[in-house]
Amino acid sequence: MPQQSTDNTLKPVYNLVELELDNYEENKLVLDIIHDLNTFFQNSSICTCRRTPKQKDLRTCFEKVGFKCFFKRHFELKALEEQELELFIKLQLMSFELTDEKSDNKTLKKHTYKYNYNSSLPLCKPVYLKLCRINEYLLSTLQNHLQSNELTERVHRNTRHASKMESRVFLDFNITFAIKQFLVQYGAIHEFLSSLRHQDDSGIFIYLPTGQTYVSVYNEYKKSFYLTHDQSEKIISYFTFRRL
Repeated sequence: MPQQSTDNTLKPVYNLVELELDNYEENKLVLDIIHDLNTFFQNSSICTCRRTPKQKDLRTCFEKVGFKCFFKRHFELKALEEQELELFIKLQLMSFELTDEKSDNKTLKKHTYKYNYNSSLPLCKPVYLKLCRINEYLLSTLQNHLQSNELTERVHRNTRHASKMESRVFLDFNITFAIKQFLVQYGAIHEFLSSLRHQDDSGIFIYLPTGQTYVSVYNEYKKSFYLTHDQSEKIISYFTFRRL
């Protein structure tokens, strides 16, 4: 039976056991990703791989990968920070690139790529974009940056214009340890545990009440910080706190 979602659209009920995804927590995030990928899998026209009637296997490239494996990789990449995802893609591009042995002029050399899920499962470009949760513009940007700067981190536009008044706090062991201690204590007070485990994690899921957000936890950390520090002392930014 379909269920009514919050945006007034009908979504089917997904059985995680049938999908072989029972190691994942049955929450809104997981179910939304499953629905999105299920819709994607139903649209065979997205795949641009060349197929001929003579081929024995006429499945799309993502059907060959399979829903479970596609979901797992897609979900893992969703958990990466922006810089981590970009580095992951650039490392893959290095292995995907097809070398043009005929061209000696690097400035005129055309870079082409053969996208893959793994060494035995090739992907067309639209499917690779979906797998990595990026658009064609970002992929092209990363390709150009890789050719010009190799694996150095890409400097984002807003980073270049950051105010000097918002200079970073140097993260030493004392700061990171203090933050860890705060989070451990905060979690011990507010957490509730899930009985399910992620298949790649050794521990169980730990959740905070739904009213809590990264921002609200950071604000609690600031209150705690200024109880033991002078008001004029610089505190780490919200973005650094969230990364840690």
